[in-house]
Amino acid sequence: MNDNTLFSKRDHHFLCTKKAPNIEKLEMEECIKKDLENNCHDAYILRLDIDNLRGINATCGNSHGDSLIDYTYRCIANVLDKQQKVYCLSGGEFIIISPNKNSCSSKELYKKIQQEITELMIQNDYLFSFSISGGVVMLDNATIDVEELLKRSEFTLESAKKKGHNQYYCFNQKEYDEKLNHHHLILRLQKAVNNDFDGFAVHFQPIANREGKIKAAEALLRFKTDEVTIHPSLLITLLEETGLIIPVGRWTLKKALEFCKQVRMVDKDFVVSVNMSYIEATDYTRLDYILTTLKACGVPARNLGIELTESGLLETDKNIQRLWQGLKKAGVYISLDDFGTGFSNFQYIENIKPNLLKVDYRITQKAMLCERHFMILEAISSVVKHLDLKLCIEGIENEAIFEKMKQLDATLYQGYHFSKPCPSDEFINKFFTMKERGRKAMSHKQLTKELTVTELRNTITALKQIFDIVRVVDATLMTQYELSDNDELIPGEYQCYAVWEKDHRCENCISAKSLATKKTTSKFEFIHRDVYFVMSHFILYKGEEYVIELVKEIHDDVLFDAYGKEGFVEIMNQFNDKIYKDELTGAYNRRYFNEQHLKIARDAAVVMIDIDQFKSLNDTYGHKAGDLALQALASCIQSNIRGTDRLIRMGGDEFILILENIPIHILEEKLMHIKEEVSYIQFEEYPMLHMTISIGAVATSSNVRDSLVLADKMLYLAKEERNMVKIYEKYQNDKN
Repeated sequence: MNDNTLFSKRDHHFLCTKKAPNIEKLEMEECIKKDLENNCHDAYILRLDIDNLRGINATCGNSHGDSLIDYTYRCIANVLDKQQKVYCLSGGEFIIISPNKNSCSSKELYKKIQQEITELMIQNDYLFSFSISGGVVMLDNATIDVEELLKRSEFTLESAKKKGHNQYYCFNQKEYDEKLNHHHLILRLQKAVNNDFDGFAVHFQPIANREGKIKAAEALLRFKTDEVTIHPSLLITLLEETGLIIPVGRWTLKKALEFCKQVRMVDKDFVVSVNMSYIEATDYTRLDYILTTLKACGVPARNLGIELTESGLLETDKNIQRLWQGLKKAGVYISLDDFGTGFSNFQYIENIKPNLLKVDYRITQKAMLCERHFMILEAISSVVKHLDLKLCIEGIENEAIFEKMKQLDATLYQGYHFSKPCPSDEFINKFFTMKERGRKAMSHKQLTKELTVTELRNTITALKQIFDIVRVVDATLMTQYELSDNDELIPGEYQCYAVWEKDHRCENCISAKSLATKKTTSKFEFIHRDVYFVMSHFILYKGEEYVIELVKEIHDDVLFDAYGKEGFVEIMNQFNDKIYKDELTGAYNRRYFNEQHLKIARDAAVVMIDIDQFKSLNDTYGHKAGDLALQALASCIQSNIRGTDRLIRMGGDEFILILENIPIHILEEKLMHIKEEVSYIQFEEYPMLHMTISIGAVATSSNVRDSLVLADKMLYLAKEERNMVKIYEKYQNDKN
């Protein structure tokens, strides 16, 4: 359809002479200023826009859209008097400035323009159809700069268009402030994501079985800074609106899996559930990222649950179908969240085939208030059992609700009765640490009744009939002892690791592990090509904690038929490297740290090291560059520390250094030197890549776990300034 046909009944002369006058923004502002001055700021601004002009242009062509702009201008001009001015902005928008003393109110003026447009369409027998929306700002003698007035008028127009087509909206200060706050929150979130997710946190809400034992947890995202706290429901809305849900969702998954890995040290079957929205599910790289992150964190797929929301949308996309199939094939636990509300219904059980349904808390609340609703919940439970699915009931707020809902014999229960969502450390301390301590205390009592001198002497004598070496060891001081004739343990001339021809603590010190766990532990140890079996057993003697270490040489005819001695030694060395070494950097890994350092008291400096803006580095140059940076950092640190020091990569770009018996001034010099050397590292493949690190340290420590907390605080302070070294003792002195 062309313009001649479309407007055949129009006055050609009028169309040729009444064109909408386009005007530059700066010129328009000057004109508005002048108009406002002339009206003594007692006026209103009516901003208009043709509804869906972009769609009209796409359907009928830009020339058609241009004609509608011209005709809209004519309709506006027809109803204005001499005191009222109209300006045409680009894209089919118009601004009208009218004095308040004019007899026509803003709403009346808008209605008149609507009527003109309607009459125009009637004259042309509805060969075309369009509408306008308008927003008005009342000046009311207020002194407001032009830029702010234009922002407010733009807001009113947006608000009108959100109501639908052909709508009118009058400026509301409260709603405008909410919009500004909304915008500021988005900027805050964008800044946080670009600053290593500063302000974001993942809290975990426990999920219990029928007996009330904690078997799983749901990961829930939170955001809080010194200036602002964003409510969880608004947080997710903002992240989805901006697309930030993609990187934040990935960060959340990683944090959840790191938490799960910690809990699995106590409960191998523990499951952590992570929510996934429709936007995240449509990310075609999501499946690969989940599987890669599971592998990197060392968590089996069966320990991860994915909770699906907006399930009514989740079955319509091929990428989403690929995601579900891939997750199920890998063994990831699929849950259908908020069942019984919104999109979730029985149709999606067949389409999505989840492992578990989560009954929305609102259904639980209704079931507690009304027996009929409880019967509905019973019916849901019955169907779920027949489909061989598991059921989790949310909204368990107290003991009474828990007892009532247990009648349904669901698999899992979730709610404030067990706990509000809490940070990972608090979760572990609340639900696992005390239980683990109790279990260890029982083991301690059963296995480590305090030995009398006779029992200790007889034990050593008997064991020497079997083992080549039997010795009492203090794994904290790395000292070996002999039992004297007067029943005292006398320190030996050499430290315990000397027997292995080493000048530092063994990488896999089973005596340290035995002391920490109060259990018997064992390993193979090597001197050149000789192989020894080593066993360590925890004991109490005269109120002090020791271990008895037992050593037996292994001969060829016992163990080596398959490989021979040299082959066996090589295999065991490779095995030790595999379980205790980080494959990428060659540093020790988190497992080594947890088993050999975390629970042992010793005089050592504890240092935490992070690459500054590592996420930005990865995003800019790619993960290959990130890997090269990690390798270069580890190599630089290793070249500047002693053989007795230990470099541990905890994950990502986080490294820990354990340096025993080092004065604080030497520690500071060493860390400053490492920092400087790192800043000079160059990358041949990435000549523009420049790396700096931040370092937090505690110089003296009797407990690695406590020192780690302080070192982490120092690292946080260092990262605020970047490329800095912060040592706790010096920081405290400076404060005082």
